[in-house]
Amino acid sequence: MLVPVDGSESSKRAAEFSLMLGERYKPERLIFLHVVHPGIDTQIAEILIHQSIEKAKEKEVPSEKMILSGVPYEVICNTADKVDADFIVMGKRGLTGLKKIVIGSTSEKVAGLTNRAVIVVQ
Repeated sequence: MLVPVDGSESSKRAAEFSLMLGERYKPERLIFLHVVHPGIDTQIAEILIHQSIEKAKEKEVPSEKMILSGVPYEVICNTADKVDADFIVMGKRGLTGLKKIVIGSTSEKVAGLTNRAVIVVQ
């Protein structure tokens, strides 16, 4: 199960939902993914993912982290294929703000491009 996280409220709800699924269905692992733009420091990504990893440990759900650089929807789709994710759990609205109006949301693009099941959490 691939779980992109970006620190938005929607992303936090998606991470919580993925943990609930993890407790119930016992996947091999949850992969928490944060995508940074090229050249951006990954320190904040480490903090965001650390929170999710700690919650997974508390719930005894196997998890790992990935921090990758690139265009978020492309990296998410490519990573889902590379790790052979059964599905992707992600928030509906990220931290993109006004850009959503102009270019569409990452979750919409991922759902349209991937051949994986996508669960979009409000």
